Amino acid sequence: FGLSIPRQNLGTKIEYYVGARSTLAQGGAIRFLPATGGHVPPNYIITDLTTPSPLVVNEVLADNKSVDKDQAGDYDDWAEIHNTSNAPIALAGYYLSDDILNAKKWQFPAGTTIPAKGFVRVWLDNEPNEGKLHATFSLDKDGEEVVLSDASGRILDIMVFGDQKED
Repeated sequence: FGLSIPRQNLGTKIEYYVGARSTLAQGGAIRFLPATGGHVPPNYIITDLTTPSPLVVNEVLADNKSVDKDQAGDYDDWAEIHNTSNAPIALAGYYLSDDILNAKKWQFPAGTTIPAKGFVRVWLDNEPNEGKLHATFSLDKDGEEVVLSDASGRILDIMVFGDQKED
């Protein structure tokens, strides 16, 4: 199955899901992908990709066994966000995720700022009780994505990676 969505205006919110009805089951059972699609469909916002964000996903480590310890002494996954601009940026209202269909999975805490030309590391360890820069998800070393988005859900940057070697 496939689908083409016609060209849309900037800022348009697109909601989508797939529903399949069984003709074999009595009453024609319906299954949705994703499972929540029938009542909470995933969505995305049409954005202007010609205007790059000054914030980028700079580096990802998805199989940290001995490189960097967090404040609790754990070797956990992490992502580094880089501010390419000449001014500091307050990160409140920005999000990280490992799922482009759920781009607003973890919100940067209020008061988090990234300096001009600076970097911020976020521990992707699903251990938010270990500190304010510990996200509520972790990464799969076999490959996935790290998504950076703004408050509207607009994707600012995405890093897709494959199988990671240890460290």
